[in-house]
Amino acid sequence: MSHRTAEVKEVMQAVTDVRGNVTFKFEPFILHVQCQTLEDAQKLHSVAVSSGFRNSGITVGKKGKIIMAVRSTHSLEAPLAADGQVLVPDKYISYLTQIANCKLQENTARIHRFFDNFQQMIQTRTVPPKGHVPDLSYERTKIKCKTFQGCDSDQCPPRAGSRALENNVEELEECLTYLYQDPP
Repeated sequence: MSHRTAEVKEVMQAVTDVRGNVTFKFEPFILHVQCQTLEDAQKLHSVAVSSGFRNSGITVGKKGKIIMAVRSTHSLEAPLAADGQVLVPDKYISYLTQIANCKLQENTARIHRFFDNFQQMIQTRTVPPKGHVPDLSYERTKIKCKTFQGCDSDQCPPRAGSRALENNVEELEECLTYLYQDPP
């Protein structure tokens, strides 16, 4: 498991070295936030949906605990080997790896949109309109996922595991802490 793009050679080697079962898996960003009010949860839900996390939702527990879950549906899971026997050709493993790398890039872009839309909501106390894309250079780039050729380094948002993404995650945590802290 890692939070970086995968190399086809590494995946091929991992599949051939295992004696048991192998499943290729990509899981997108998930964030759970406990909110003080339903209104706060609804605002955060609007930010999540406008950022591309369309599978987000709000849950209210039996004791009134309000949880807002930020999530999407662009996961990927495929069995590659069973009992040490590779089930698929190398070309398919290469194809899956390219798709997963593109999904990772899209996931990173959604995280950045979420962070930017969340900051805008905090600063202006208004929720960005649905489909809002902040005017930032990494948002204007085109990710070449439709061709499954991977992304050129100068055309993609920062890769997962990069310092730029880690900084945004830290800032997002600080913003969430600030927004949902008890008033003085």
